[in-house]
Amino acid sequence: NVPEGLSVEADVNQLYASRKFGECRDKLIELFNFQPYSSSALSDAGYISIVGLDDPEFVINMSSNRVPATHMSFGELNNLVVARLLTNDFENIDVEIRILSKRLNKDDKHALSIFMATSGLALIKNNMVEDGMKLYESSIDLLTQENLPRAKAIACHFYSQQLEGLDANKY
Repeated sequence: NVPEGLSVEADVNQLYASRKFGECRDKLIELFNFQPYSSSALSDAGYISIVGLDDPEFVINMSSNRVPATHMSFGELNNLVVARLLTNDFENIDVEIRILSKRLNKDDKHALSIFMATSGLALIKNNMVEDGMKLYESSIDLLTQENLPRAKAIACHFYSQQLEGLDANKY
């Protein structure tokens, strides 16, 4: 229970908890504009755009020309890569994935699982279905081992979207 009206952060939490994702995203952008030295709010807005609002175009419009990919946080760049893949925009995607891999903290199991899932998505989108499925499944296994059920549910959701036309049993 987050008290309302205490801060922009409290408003964001309240809107997210009440599943008002559009308003939550707007508040996150407001927070980013107020604190532009941190891209956390931008990463969260991108995540909500992709997962909660099914709006990858927002992420592309927000992040693609904001700063070079080499200057983006892992979260913002991952959101951009996923948004591009979901819209079948493969221009410079290999470069962005390489940059993303350099931003990855391999000791952070959650970040590693995110990178694995994003890489799996990229492989599936590039018709390397078997390899992409293996990466997605490894990501889901890692999230299970690390006891991260919310992240696992999201990985399973995006994985199932890719499997819909490829493997009816796994879908």
